[in-house]
Amino acid sequence: MFTDNKIDGLPLVTKVLSVVPLLIGIGFAMVPVLLFKIIGGILFLFSIAAVTAQERVKVDFVNKKYRHYYKVLGMNFGKWRPLKNFSLITLTLNKSLYREVNYALFQSPALKVPMFSFLETNVNINLKLDNSRLEIAKGKYVKMKQLAIDLGKYNKTDVFDCIHEKKEIIKFKS
Repeated sequence: MFTDNKIDGLPLVTKVLSVVPLLIGIGFAMVPVLLFKIIGGILFLFSIAAVTAQERVKVDFVNKKYRHYYKVLGMNFGKWRPLKNFSLITLTLNKSLYREVNYALFQSPALKVPMFSFLETNVNINLKLDNSRLEIAKGKYVKMKQLAIDLGKYNKTDVFDCIHEKKEIIKFKS
C-alpha cells in the first residue's frame, strides 16, 4: 500500500502573476528575431513550470520508504528515504488555514462563533516517527479521516484524531 498526496503548491496569487511572463513570452516568440524567440520560449517554460509546480509526499508502506519531492512539468525531483517505524497516525488542524481564518474572521470578541465550525474540513495526516513527524496528506476532514483509518488498519497502528475538543484514539494495535 502506498499514498501519494499533494502537500503544497504555489499560492494562487503567484500562479495568476505568472500569466504576465507567459504573455510576454508568447509575444517575444512571435517576433522574427531568433534571440527574442529564445527569450520568449524560456519565459513561456518558466511560467508553465510555476503554474504546474507541486510539493508532494509519496509513502510506500510495503517497502518502508517515503519520498518528499517536487513535481514540475510532470517531472519528479526528490529522493527516497527509509521510513523508520512509526508509532502513531495523527489527524491535526492545518495550521496555515487556522492562522488565516483566526486573523481574518474571528478577531472581534463580540462574535461568539466556535472556531472549529469553520476549520473542521481542512486537516493534515501525520506519521509520528521517533523524534519527529512526517506530514503525508492534506485535505478535507472526512476524506483524511477515512484515509487515516485505512492506513491504521493496514499498518496495525493507532490513529489519534486531534481535531475535536474531545480527542479520539482509534485502536488497531493488537
